[in-house]
Amino acid sequence: MDKDQLKGETGGSNGIVYHVGLWQACPAVRMSSEMNRPISVDCSFDKDGSVHVRRIAVDDNWLVVDPGRQWVDEHGRHVLIMIPGGRVFEIVLSSDTLNWKITSAHIRSNII
Repeated sequence: MDKDQLKGETGGSNGIVYHVGLWQACPAVRMSSEMNRPISVDCSFDKDGSVHVRRIAVDDNWLVVDPGRQWVDEHGRHVLIMIPGGRVFEIVLSSDTLNWKITSAHIRSNII
């Protein structure tokens, strides 16, 4: 992975802290049994209730993400996010507890 594929945030000795990806930055998410764990989310909400996720933190490691589709069901607000490198995850804001969790990893297939 080259530097152009990484996203960063200000900080560190050179002014930029690069995050390689959720699997490297947050090893606890590697196992499927760990997928339903609480995470921190940096986001904002529009007046219509839609959410704009900017970054997530698992085990205190912040990672800039690209938000995708979102929907609401009986479990809460679901948002698909893509991390650097193209991996897609589903996160959910619980309507009961107002806590965010990673609920699944999505595998994209190459359709020709």
